[in-house]
Amino acid sequence: MTKPRRNFDLPAKHINETDGSNYVPPRARDPEEIARRQSLRPGSLIREFQASGAKVAEAIFNHPVTEPEDIMYIRHRLAVPLLNSAWYTFADSARTPDIFMRRELKLPVLAKDEAEAEDSWRASKEFLLARVREGLASTANLASRLSIQYQQGHELARVRTEKKLGRTMGNTALTLISLQHANAPLGMSEHDIQNIVLLDASELLEAARISHEPTGVHESIAQFADPDSPLAVNWRKEAPRSGEAYHALVQSQDDFGMGN
Repeated sequence: MTKPRRNFDLPAKHINETDGSNYVPPRARDPEEIARRQSLRPGSLIREFQASGAKVAEAIFNHPVTEPEDIMYIRHRLAVPLLNSAWYTFADSARTPDIFMRRELKLPVLAKDEAEAEDSWRASKEFLLARVREGLASTANLASRLSIQYQQGHELARVRTEKKLGRTMGNTALTLISLQHANAPLGMSEHDIQNIVLLDASELLEAARISHEPTGVHESIAQFADPDSPLAVNWRKEAPRSGEAYHALVQSQDDFGMGN
């Protein structure tokens, strides 16, 4: 009997830059900020935005939301840029050739079957929510650490942090979309449940690949730092009418976005 699905590999080829653009932070207008940016190592600014955006993403998820439509909207709209940013960070073959052997993520384990049925286990909603919160907190911490390491030129530490950050973002994205399958019935086998998790991961990968279609820009965590980014503008435009997801984004950007 084959083992239940546990791993999910990101492809070396995923985002096509001829289909959409990579996000670029907005120009500074303040003279002091312009001078500060000019003093930075090239590539530092996008990592600053990524660190800020990771804090915004964590705050969005932790924002009190009760409407089911808004909850599902938030989960999906966080998962897509998390997965794309995971790919940018450690799976893009054009930027990370030969650094990482496998671009492997871990599928969330939602079920374990034992010989004795009463000993079988199914992941609860509370368990998976805790995993997501841990993943988002770790993402914010690692993104901030990476930003500092990159600016200071600590290359060995930077590579290690990029690998860990990429996998953390990717694993968290996969857990986010698996929340809908919490408390799976014991009547459904571990193999069947994990096959559903794999299918969801494949569908998320496709959604991330075409995320540029509404705006022309591939979605990424860095865009959460900027209220005027294509992702943020589209989020506000498409958010459910109840307004909870809308206000979760606005409040989180007010608290943790760039310029605050």
